[in-house]
Amino acid sequence: MGELAALATGAAEAEETAREAFAAGEATPLKTLAEQAESDGRPVDAARLYRDAIAVFERQRRLREEGVDLINFEAGPRSLLDSIDPAVLPMPPGETWALRQLDATQSAAAGDDALREVAKAGNCWALERLLRRLRKRGQDQEAQTLLDREVARGNLWALWVRAHRAVHEEVPDDVLRVLLERAADARVGQAMRVLMERAEQAGQREEADRWALYAAARGYTTPLWELVRSREKAGLREEAEQLAWMAPADQQSWILHRLAEGRTGEQAMPLLRRAYDEALGWVPGILAERMEKAGEFAEAERFARQAADAGDRQALEELVARRKNDDPDRQWQALLTNGLTAEGTPAHRW
Repeated sequence: MGELAALATGAAEAEETAREAFAAGEATPLKTLAEQAESDGRPVDAARLYRDAIAVFERQRRLREEGVDLINFEAGPRSLLDSIDPAVLPMPPGETWALRQLDATQSAAAGDDALREVAKAGNCWALERLLRRLRKRGQDQEAQTLLDREVARGNLWALWVRAHRAVHEEVPDDVLRVLLERAADARVGQAMRVLMERAEQAGQREEADRWALYAAARGYTTPLWELVRSREKAGLREEAEQLAWMAPADQQSWILHRLAEGRTGEQAMPLLRRAYDEALGWVPGILAERMEKAGEFAEAERFARQAADAGDRQALEELVARRKNDDPDRQWQALLTNGLTAEGTPAHRW
């Protein structure tokens, strides 16, 4: 579709094919048309094309959010302050080239209107951008009114901004807790994380567990792993391990894996034994490596073969590579070269 749009002749055909390409997911032709109109001194046409693109992007954004169980405003390993600063992120969630370009090319009032329109539809980036513009112009009261109105409407970003600011201001603890819990109830992952951290710092471990598991059950695993890791570092290994076993089924294995990797010697064995009994696929590989270091070569080979049977061939390959020089009957070399048969013996040369 992009190539067809590039071959179009005449303004009407160029715009029609650009729109068809855009509908098929190829945005460049429509973006090029809008930028060309702008450079040709046709701001009305440019604004029309940008607004049409914004409408499509906004529909896509709303459709995506309808299927999301938890809102994560960090979008990666960034600080909380960065997560509410559009200047830090080249393309934060909610921003599109069409919205950014329209905002940059219109008058202040027109830019405000465009941002306000999509902010009302739940676009977090647009709301924060508009708040910053108003404050930069000294319109603090208007910015606060806008934020309060969005909080009253239940806008997720506004709820989190209000709660996040309260964390760093002298706000009564009961008020702060209400703000954070309201944001958490609205599926804001960072609010759950702060509630977990505050509970842990206050020694309320059961509540900290509850918030970490609540977030993990909704796909936001950072609070749970941070809590497991902090307890491990504090020497509370049994509590860290117990919490890891409480993780949702789709997250439990990798959390336990990371926990086991950080333990050495006998400290790791109770966890590894239980994980082995639970048939977690990564366990035989770790046991093979540790048995070999302990000089238990027969056990190391047994676990390495179990790992290979489960689809993890790395442990066996590494074991063979290390032992191929001590190979009088060349069995290890044959295994490394030709692989294994279904019965577990070295395959014949092929």
